[in-house]
Amino acid sequence: VLRRLGRLDAAHASLDRALELAPERDDVWLNKGLACVDAGREDEALRCFDEAVARNPRSNDAWTAKGVMLW
Repeated sequence: VLRRLGRLDAAHASLDRALELAPERDDVWLNKGLACVDAGREDEALRCFDEAVARNPRSNDAWTAKGVMLW
């Protein structure tokens, strides 16, 4: 929600905290990557998408986001 509202600093802080608490969650890595895309941090976004895929190789959303980044 914070990302969609354009509050990118707050979104990053929230996602970083979520990753501290549950680094195994592929959905959090995916959302962190999307927030990085919005902030123009493409290299970090790609690393986040890679983490999401590593944690859940069956995540269509993570593979799609990674593919869009590499397009």
